[in-house]
Amino acid sequence: MSIFQKCQLFADRSWKTVSDMPRETFEFWKDQSNNGAKKVTDHSNFIQTTKEVLKGFAPDIPLAHLFLLTDQQGDILYLQGSREILIRLEAVGINVNASLSAANAGINAISLAMYLNDMVVVEGHEHTLEIFREWTCLCVPIPLPDNEVGYLDLSFQKGVHIQFAIPLLKHISWLIQSKMTYEQHTDQLQKLEMFNLSKRELEVAQYWLYNKSVLHISHVLGIAEGTVRNTLKKVYRKTGVHK
Repeated sequence: MSIFQKCQLFADRSWKTVSDMPRETFEFWKDQSNNGAKKVTDHSNFIQTTKEVLKGFAPDIPLAHLFLLTDQQGDILYLQGSREILIRLEAVGINVNASLSAANAGINAISLAMYLNDMVVVEGHEHTLEIFREWTCLCVPIPLPDNEVGYLDLSFQKGVHIQFAIPLLKHISWLIQSKMTYEQHTDQLQKLEMFNLSKRELEVAQYWLYNKSVLHISHVLGIAEGTVRNTLKKVYRKTGVHK
């Protein structure tokens, strides 16, 4: 069974569009098209994780498509598509480090997702940049560690029915977020081992790092809530962390 057969092909509208913007904001963004480039900060782990996740999906997408990954400011971190598509984008300055924010590229799926903080769909004619008017673009925000957000865009030539891609893109973004969260917690646990914590203290600290409540930890480990709180105080004291 293909990945598309596993997805719900038709669903209630669970995304947003340009019509969800205030009219005055829409008119302002239409005039913003001074595409520029900014230096990309270190997002190597985010980029690598995205590449690994996409590797399991992109080969099974039977239509010409493009993936665009950006940071919180809308600066492009990574592009994945056919050589022909990438060459066309390069010719108009759409490459790594280029900005797709509203101030630099007007209306597009990434700038709209940044504004609405939700999954969005932007149809061809709604785009500010001419090159994107040939495509229908979907974008989803990806919550990242340290309260940052990234954006993943999936684009097809306009006219393609994109219902199948909605659950697909949501699933891909969930995998990226889950993988990054797991790696962050693994790294934190490895650092905890440096502080000579007891077995019980490590167990409690692990659940605490996964944002589990004192009640949840007490049920899972079979200990009293007071014991959990006292154990956390010991962890704080040994690690030098102040609650």
